[in-house]
Amino acid sequence: VTAQLKAGGVYGPSILNLKAGFHIGQLLIDSIPNRGALSPLVIQSADADSANTGIVNSLYNYNSAITIFRGNHITIRKLKLVSPYYNGILLGYNSQNITVENCFIKGGDATRATIGSQISGYGLYIGGNWAEMPYYADSNYIIRNSYFDGGGTGIGAGGSSIVPLKNITIQNNKIQ
Repeated sequence: VTAQLKAGGVYGPSILNLKAGFHIGQLLIDSIPNRGALSPLVIQSADADSANTGIVNSLYNYNSAITIFRGNHITIRKLKLVSPYYNGILLGYNSQNITVENCFIKGGDATRATIGSQISGYGLYIGGNWAEMPYYADSNYIIRNSYFDGGGTGIGAGGSSIVPLKNITIQNNKIQ
């Protein structure tokens, strides 16, 4: 699906409904053409129930359940996102106008997420590759009404004095 989106782009408001069940692997969104304020992308559960629909990345690697690089105007809604060895969601690399709402998110446990990365174990992490950080600016994130279970840390963000993170709203979440 993401290869098709990247090749064809988005030319109007689009909704990607995931069928009930847990999809094993990773959803990687990277540079989808023609997406903007007039052509947002919503990724959500088809039955509007995060208890029954989601993505589980069970591989022992550096992948999150959902990773968005160079994305803009994307909403992730009512999904269960689990990555036992890394972040539930990774947002960064010049991503802007991203909303995560009404999701159940579980990142890797700090004791198991010892794979050499500084950002292992977050439910949701905002930021990019530290080596490439000066080239990217991330802004306009809304994280709301979501439940973060376990993981080393619920929500993490990293910027720099060269490329600060801007306009991040974290609202009405529960971190267990």
